[in-house]
Amino acid sequence: MRRRQARTVVVDDHDIARLGLVAVVQSIPGVRVVAEANDAPSAIEAVRTHQPDLVLMDVRMPDTEGLAATRKIRDTWPATRVVMVSYWNVPEYVVEAYRAGATGYISKGASRATIVDEIDRVLNGEPRQMSLVGQPSVAPAAGRSSADAFAAVERLTARQREVLALTAAGLRNREIGERLGITWRTVQKTLERVFKRLNVPNRTQAAMIWMEAGWSTHRPPGAGPGSSC
Repeated sequence: MRRRQARTVVVDDHDIARLGLVAVVQSIPGVRVVAEANDAPSAIEAVRTHQPDLVLMDVRMPDTEGLAATRKIRDTWPATRVVMVSYWNVPEYVVEAYRAGATGYISKGASRATIVDEIDRVLNGEPRQMSLVGQPSVAPAAGRSSADAFAAVERLTARQREVLALTAAGLRNREIGERLGITWRTVQKTLERVFKRLNVPNRTQAAMIWMEAGWSTHRPPGAGPGSSC
């Protein structure tokens, strides 16, 4: 049983999504929303002002990524727990969220019961339950060290790294093609070459190697529209 109400800040740049989260949070016994924010600077200021127990943080916002704001909050106010909220229910996003210091992850498409359970879990300090986000595991590819993963990614062409980076960011083939100015079929063929070079069966495992390699915070070197597939 909690000794006091858990003060919560809800951060989302979409008003409707934010209001929906606020409504869910306010319905949880022992949890109270003390502030709302629609971008990273206002989120950090809200945490500075209210020193909350919990922040529900949108992963992607127009000014600054929610992951960067999470790192700042966790570094400055380590007692404040952060639950990342995202439309993307994919393991690479979950990994990145936890690496940023988050202690929970919620899909915006999750049911109210799942959201409540994840918030309760985080506030109660219970172990992570990856099944809450619909994925059985977010462990790195078996048998690979970070150094091995880095070397494997480094052996890819610039274009392959660029496509892999966008895959790890949660984009699908058509979105990657639109971003890079190539067809989705070219993206698919490029990914097939990536899978073969990395010796993995699918995009999830390839993305995990990218994350484990530590390339995730950098633009792929030499990547550009004219890079080779």
